[in-house]
Amino acid sequence: MAEVSLAGTQYWRYDSENDQAYTEDPQGHRYPRRISQGFPGISGPVDTAFFHTRDHCIYFFRGHMVTAFNVSSNQRLVGFPRRILEVFPASVPGDHPIAHLDAAYYSYSHQALFLLKGLFFWQVAGAQDRDRDPSLPHNALLPHRRVAEQWRDICDAHSSILTNK
Repeated sequence: MAEVSLAGTQYWRYDSENDQAYTEDPQGHRYPRRISQGFPGISGPVDTAFFHTRDHCIYFFRGHMVTAFNVSSNQRLVGFPRRILEVFPASVPGDHPIAHLDAAYYSYSHQALFLLKGLFFWQVAGAQDRDRDPSLPHNALLPHRRVAEQWRDICDAHSSILTNK
């Protein structure tokens, strides 16, 4: 299975089955490529991105905006880009990363999406969370927690390099 890695204004293709980075794919595309070449309507640089299997969209985060790109139709969804705060509302007023995310990570083991910024992360409420609390809006961000509380195996970097933007 091939995966796409995104960074800045360009993206790279990596084949996880063969453990190699592509310089050219079977269709003749050379890598790295500009994001706009592989994803029409998306411009770089981007802060982070993730693919959601639920709706077959890649969500590109840039500043305080997020854009959904449907890989099946190969186009940006109508109504995007939108503010991150609108697409992923805070469940607790004022508890939101707002802009310039460091990473968006979907964990298959947790069956959850996490948005990370600095030393903190926000989990996106899933169906089980909304079953327990029906007042939670769709894609609500649960209250922030420290990254070290969730992932103890991440190296302990000095706090001077892990500052909020």
